[in-house]
Amino acid sequence: MGAARTPAAVTLPSSALAAAQRLGAEELAALEAGAVRISQRAAEIIAAAASREVSIEYKRQGTRGSAPVNPVTEIDQEVEAEARALVAAEFPGHAFLGEEGAEPGTSEGFLWVVDPLDGTTNFTAGFPLYAAAAACLLDGVPVAGAVWCSVTPELRPGVYHARIGGPFSLDGNPAAVRTAPPRPLAAAPGGAPGRTRWWDHRVTGCAAVECAYVAAGVFQAAVFSGLRVWDVAAGVVLAWAAGRGVWLRDRTGWVPFERFEPAPERRGEPPTLRGWRRTLLLATPEARERLAPARRLPLPRLFRR
Repeated sequence: MGAARTPAAVTLPSSALAAAQRLGAEELAALEAGAVRISQRAAEIIAAAASREVSIEYKRQGTRGSAPVNPVTEIDQEVEAEARALVAAEFPGHAFLGEEGAEPGTSEGFLWVVDPLDGTTNFTAGFPLYAAAAACLLDGVPVAGAVWCSVTPELRPGVYHARIGGPFSLDGNPAAVRTAPPRPLAAAPGGAPGRTRWWDHRVTGCAAVECAYVAAGVFQAAVFSGLRVWDVAAGVVLAWAAGRGVWLRDRTGWVPFERFEPAPERRGEPPTLRGWRRTLLLATPEARERLAPARRLPLPRLFRR
């Protein structure tokens, strides 16, 4: 097992530094505490439902005899309703974007982004790896976030949380980042092989857990393609606080992530953050260099080298 260490200081992107200066330490701490409360309440609801049957609906039905995909349960909806109520009560005037809602998601001012139950397929199948995530964005920049994980490296559930300029924490205590063993792990996209010359791959079925595990040093890298803002926003804050980097993929390769930008207009619909679906990398600087040829290769092929 890898030993634990305190992460080295990293240079935050200019957008994050500007947001932190604009808000100040006290307001950032209050936003982080709000994200933690949302995640803790989600944990209570999810844990209480884990041992009973729940109603399940599917957002997309299968075709040609295949099983339906993208489930949503009454637990997703209950957690999101509780999160929405908490934000309205504690942060009046802040906007809200939840996975199960219909809000477009603003890129101006304060926006709370919530994934009420990430890994719903795992949850409904009894595979005990899932999460709940909450983040606060300011003008599209994630400034505070929390991720409740059903399992942590301490072999217990817990809430990872952070704010810009603050420590990477687990349940209110500083969370040391694990030192990678000689043969480390990375979270790989579907279609990737089981290993490369640098690391072995794992696919968890839960993006929020993978983000938290990159921050905690369990994974050296995680790549996400086609996911939504609520899947990764809290994880971006955790990664920054833990000394990890965050990059977007564009035509030139990996570029430093600055903020969530509204998706381009499609079919006459205005740009919104709900439509955001970019390729994002959370990783150590060393892992990012090993995945450097992003412009030339499809993602699964990046993980075959």
